[in-house]
Amino acid sequence: MDFGAFPLFSTLSSEEVEGVVSSCDRVEFANGATFIEEGETGEFIFFLVDGQVSVVASSDDGEEHELATIK
Repeated sequence: MDFGAFPLFSTLSSEEVEGVVSSCDRVEFANGATFIEEGETGEFIFFLVDGQVSVVASSDDGEEHELATIK
């Protein structure tokens, strides 16, 4: 995957991008797994390399609503 194509890295040289990527950990999540919940303080940045992610929010009555699907 060409991480230099991400807008976040667009101003970095290929060597700088490689330095960032080499310090990252690849993590795989099982289908249906929750890896961050609304209201949590973020400690990580996630790059979707393969698959898709559903963004879901709960309404006041507890019903879940899919807001977006990221591929």
